[in-house]
Amino acid sequence: MLKITLIFYLVNFLNCEEPKTDIVLVQAIFRHGVRSILIDYPNDTFRTYWDKYGGYGQLTPVGMKQLYEYGIFFKNRYSNFLSPYYHNSKVFAKSTDYDRTIQSVLSFLSAVYKPSKDQEWNSNPNLSDYLPIPVRILELASDKTKCERYEELRNEMRSSHEYLALQAQNQEFLNLMIEKSGLTNLKNNQYMIWQIADKAMVEEAHNLPVDKYIQDNYNKIMEMNDHTFQIDFVTDEMGKLNSGGLLNEIVNNIKKKFIGSKAELFVYGVHDNNVAGMQKILNTSNKFVQPEFASGFVFELRKDVENNYYVQVFSKNNKFNEPNILSLVKVNGCDELCPLNKFLNLTSNKLVTNFKEICQAKFTGQNEL
Repeated sequence: MLKITLIFYLVNFLNCEEPKTDIVLVQAIFRHGVRSILIDYPNDTFRTYWDKYGGYGQLTPVGMKQLYEYGIFFKNRYSNFLSPYYHNSKVFAKSTDYDRTIQSVLSFLSAVYKPSKDQEWNSNPNLSDYLPIPVRILELASDKTKCERYEELRNEMRSSHEYLALQAQNQEFLNLMIEKSGLTNLKNNQYMIWQIADKAMVEEAHNLPVDKYIQDNYNKIMEMNDHTFQIDFVTDEMGKLNSGGLLNEIVNNIKKKFIGSKAELFVYGVHDNNVAGMQKILNTSNKFVQPEFASGFVFELRKDVENNYYVQVFSKNNKFNEPNILSLVKVNGCDELCPLNKFLNLTSNKLVTNFKEICQAKFTGQNEL
């Protein structure tokens, strides 16, 4: 009897194994790499430091190297699938219209694709293995500052009892930050703590000394920053407004494979809100935090021997000084190897095809706190 039971469980276990699949299409979205600070403030020790990198909000050599190394990792991971050389029917790259995202995609691609002998164009040994690859502007009106409906939702969250209670609880700490930093916009607005948190993260990435008042309060600053960031993604609708258009691109690229597309790789250079929005609407199994520089998701379309199609999703969220890792995650409602039809059904109501329409304010005159 015991022998029969063991055989029964063994057969069930074998039947539950995931089918062997091969990659059909890879799509990578990632936040830009490490950049300079976005804004300065009165007591900023390094107000003019960033000029040598082209000014505020610019990808720095640290960020370029970060994306280049991710490209090397990516090329090695998919070496048995990707064509060894660039071809315009197989590789498509897009970016939001920001210097730092465009340069991030260029840095990434420069590692993934080297010129073939026929594509070589420069005898300079420093440029001989570099191939300029086209990067197109991602035509998604997904900038959260331009979406009236998103502003409504965000203001609603920031006027909630919970948020205001937290504001009152943290006001003494915020007053200390105002005194030390000179940032008066922190008064009655804990969300603006991101300016100090961002300064600390950027300075750390460039081996700059972080101000003592930030070091002394580092954990509190980062905790507040994470909390206020998460408030911008409380509802599914907020996630959809940030990343529903990008998800629509991902889905359309998959569908095009069934009508003759030769594409192997799509690359998208975006921002932290787009990566976070994608995580929110897919409700993936990884922890929700503000995305690190160069973090993102990889979508694999896979096929088994019986021509059944599946989607696998991987998350990347390592810090700039940590090894590149892609971690397999579950889309909520599906297995790690998610049947394509199920993936399409799960995401069908999360796609944005008309951003202008979905972004219209619902309560005119209530867009400001």
